Amino acid sequence: MSIQGQAENEPTDNERSLQQLAWTLQASVGKFKLIWARCNYSDLRTSLIERLNEISQIKIQVVQLEESERTLYSAIREKLQSDAQALMIVGWESLQNLPQMLTSANQVREEFRKNLSLPIVVWISEEIHHTIMEIAPDLESWGTSRSFAIAQPNLSEFIKQLADEYFSGNFSLSVNRYLTLELELEAAQREIKANSLETEANLTSLLGVVKKANSKIDIALDYYQKARALWQKINNSEREGKIIGNIAYCYYLKAFKYKDINHSEWQTTQKYVQEYINFITQAQRPELIANFVITFGDILRDLKQWEQLKNLTLRALEIHQANNEPLELATDYGFLAQVALAVCLGTQYGG
Repeated sequence: MSIQGQAENEPTDNERSLQQLAWTLQASVGKFKLIWARCNYSDLRTSLIERLNEISQIKIQVVQLEESERTLYSAIREKLQSDAQALMIVGWESLQNLPQMLTSANQVREEFRKNLSLPIVVWISEEIHHTIMEIAPDLESWGTSRSFAIAQPNLSEFIKQLADEYFSGNFSLSVNRYLTLELELEAAQREIKANSLETEANLTSLLGVVKKANSKIDIALDYYQKARALWQKINNSEREGKIIGNIAYCYYLKAFKYKDINHSEWQTTQKYVQEYINFITQAQRPELIANFVITFGDILRDLKQWEQLKNLTLRALEIHQANNEPLELATDYGFLAQVALAVCLGTQYGG
């Protein structure tokens, strides 16, 4: 899930820009200078910063902004090391209140020039740069700007690697990483040129994933529906199946606030859950059934689909017993207990 070297013209352009940036920093030691370094991808940004440190002949300190940071000037003053000859500032994407920080920085911009006698490189995405131009135009106008791009083949490979990790189940990110990845994928959507249907399907699927993770359910559904149509066109039923499951879960999140399971959102949820059950049944992959109960058991319970919940849980139970998975077994037995209670109470069993 990393962006390494670039291809075609970009490596030469990025290397040339880095060499020029290193020269600018060295020439600006001892005086305030502001440089906006625009790069949309965190992994590429990391490699560029490492390369800049390699070719630079001065001491460059990297300042990582904290999520709760409120004022840029205070953050720099508190973290600035006495031997630093230049600064690089990163972490803008994770700030909880970016507009407040930018407004404050714009208001006290003279303090930067008066009290910070060193060059400062601010690493930001194109989107954040636009935000800075809107909220802190005076501060933005003080700086020069450099853009660092990724080659099209590397961008396509980045999307493919990310999608392969997601569809293989090896996708575990922090809350902050989902936020930054959303920005990166939106940038990729703008930047990527005419490509294969598979790249489009991968990117659209991933946009659905990050939108859902960031609680933008309706937007996620739009991407998932488009992704499903693309996987159908490509005839990749396995990836289409996982997208159907995602659609079902999104509708469940929308339906959850309604108590009446006859509400249209619940009916739509049931439709897609049944589609996903049909998919995992036809796929004849036991691990999908085992995972289904862990992820979708609550939905079948809330839909009062007791017979279906019982049958799928019994099948999952065999798999979890064979794999000696105690936590999953506890979940299985919990669902079976709820089914038994529903039978005792006569709660629409088999409905």
